[in-house]
Amino acid sequence: MSSDRDTTKPVLIDHQCTCALIILLVCSLSALAQTAQPSLRLSCNERIFLRVSVSTPGRSGLPSVEFQVTDPHQKQQGIEVARNLIPHSQYADVAEVPSVPDRSMVRAVEICGAEPGKYEVELHERKDEIYRLSIEAGDESLDTKLHAREDRDRQYNFVLSIDPKKKTVDLMWLDRNGKPQRYLDQNSW
Repeated sequence: MSSDRDTTKPVLIDHQCTCALIILLVCSLSALAQTAQPSLRLSCNERIFLRVSVSTPGRSGLPSVEFQVTDPHQKQQGIEVARNLIPHSQYADVAEVPSVPDRSMVRAVEICGAEPGKYEVELHERKDEIYRLSIEAGDESLDTKLHAREDRDRQYNFVLSIDPKKKTVDLMWLDRNGKPQRYLDQNSW
């Protein structure tokens, strides 16, 4: 039984839609890559590199969260910080893996030459969403998922320890009493 129906048109339409989606995806990735700043990690070879970052859970975008970091010497880096800056630091949207910015975007404070001691992270949440807060130094990292609330501010503390003999670093969250802990007790799911 033969059909007079032309079966090439749906294939052509599907092909056109597929091409349009690919073009849209490539343009989106290019725009994302253009907004990303180079990481300080690549130029921080001899000193301790510290990154405090926020990202969406899949690192496919940036959450509506801005923040600032205060170091042990009360110097700062982050949103709306114009003076008393942490030396050799930046606050930027960074692609952790430049070749795949669509899966590695973070908003970060990066410090080359981080000093040991207590750090404070002040987060400014702008809308309800789930996001990740990550802290990395050397081979150590702290990572937690948080549930943002519209127009809420939060504060967390952590300590960076450096053992110069072993050339190792350690990161620990600090609870409200300043006691070191591996996990946040204020995780707000």
